[in-house]
Parts: sequence; structure tokens; C-alpha cells
Amino acid sequence: MEYRHQCHVGDHGDALKHPVLSEFVKMLMQQHSSLTVIDTHSGTARYDLTTAPSNHAGEFAEGVGYLWRNKGYLPNAFSSFISILEYYNPNQLITDYPGSAAIAYQHGRSQDNFYFSDIQQSEADLLRSNIEEIQQQRGVSSALHVSAGDGLTALPDIVVKSDRHQLVVIDPPYESDDEYLAVIDALAKAYQKSDKVSALIWYPLYTEDKSSLILSHCFDAMQAEELPNPIKAELRLRDPKGDDRLIGSGLLLFNPPQGLAGKVADILEFLHRDLATHGEGYWQMRGLA
Repeated sequence: MEYRHQCHVGDHGDALKHPVLSEFVKMLMQQHSSLTVIDTHSGTARYDLTTAPSNHAGEFAEGVGYLWRNKGYLPNAFSSFISILEYYNPNQLITDYPGSAAIAYQHGRSQDNFYFSDIQQSEADLLRSNIEEIQQQRGVSSALHVSAGDGLTALPDIVVKSDRHQLVVIDPPYESDDEYLAVIDALAKAYQKSDKVSALIWYPLYTEDKSSLILSHCFDAMQAEELPNPIKAELRLRDPKGDDRLIGSGLLLFNPPQGLAGKVADILEFLHRDLATHGEGYWQMRGLA
């Protein structure tokens, strides 16, 4: 596998995904007395930015780094995410970045369950260590399950273990066209096991745009009544320039809690206004159908 979370952590994709995820988890916990969170591609949960690759600085600066520098002027929809960043970084500089697993686990209560996985054994080992450190430092007593393996393959079997409400987080590296299809297939299988499922799927937007693979496959699953109609939230920050840079990203939000859509719109609007290159690109939020 070529992809490493460390190379891209805190980029503009994370500047969209992680504030939305933090609000998603927080609001579901306000609505449900207990929650299971399943993150299929967790990485290591925490990242030391002082050891990041040389190409990381630019990506971070135009993403979460911008949010951090302007945290006093952000819409309220960013507040939960910024509070988590401030916990890990009490000084002016960000050196410790929490990934999706750490962000979700920060909200955990004693009655909640968390299932985290990464396909690489070394990443899964570090993932467990990092989450256990959060348990000790923050006093989080939520049940923790960490595994090394294919999180998409395991997803339906995890969902069936509980009758509580569940949040599924899917953010694979998308190294092949098949992965765009596999995320929808896995979520559809999970919905066959339980209708008490909310989900957040992140997908990239490149100059050579392959998002139609995941969107059309999702639409087909909806037509077959295998999935509910999600909210599609997309942010593109620059027009295609003939290179392979990430120019934007999107989220598919299934069964979101009441009130989340307004916060997502605020996040999208701010990010496009402040991060887009000379007003290029767009933001949009609507149902897929």
C-alpha cells in the first residue's frame, strides 16, 4: 500500500471532514443514550507534525493550519473541532494532530462502543497505543476494539453485534477504482443488518475526477432500496490545472442528526470563501437523488 495518512494529515480534505465528523458524533450522542462508532480506516489516530514529510507543510497550511491561525474568527460549526485541537496543542503551534479515530473517541461516554481498524498491523498497533493514551489522559471509559484488517469486509459483522444506534466512518485511500465501489457495497451490507445506522463517507476530488464512480454506485444502491438518500456535501477549491493535486473533496452523510445540515453548510461556505484560489471552484450541499 502506497498511502500513508501522515503525508496528508490536516490538508483541506481534513479541514472539511474533521469538523463535520466532530459535530456528527457530538450531535448523535445528544440524541442517543448510547452509540457505537465504527471507523474502517483509522490510521494511527494521532500524528506528530514535527516528523511529517517535506511536502506536508503546504498541504497543512492551506487546510487545518489556516483554521488554526484564524480560530478566533471561525463559525460556531468549527468550535467542537477546534476545542479538540487546543487540547492536543496548548501552545501557539500545532505539533500533534488528532485523526478521525481520536476526534470521535474524545466524545466517548462510558456507555459507548468504538471499533477502529487499519489494514496494516504496524498502524493498528500504534492506533491502539494512541487511543489507550487518550483513555488514560482524558478518562474516557468507552469500550475500545482495535483490529488489523480490512475494515470494509468486517463492517457488516460489527454492525450486527449491537442494537444501539451506530455511526460508520469510511475514509479509504482510494488507490484503485474498485475502492470507490467497495465503500458503497460495504455500507449497503451494513444497512441490511441494521437500520439504526448513520454514516459519513469521504471521497476525493482530483483533476481526473472519479467521484462519479462512488456517486453513481450510491445512486444505484438507493434505487435498489439498499441505502437511504444521503446528503452530498462537496467543496472544490480550485479549477483543474492539468496536475494530480487534490482540488477538493466530498462527503456523503447518511441519516444525519437533525441540525447537522446547517452546520455543514456553514463549514462549506467558510472554507470556500477563505481557501478557494481566486474564487475558483464551488461548494454545494443537496440530496443525491
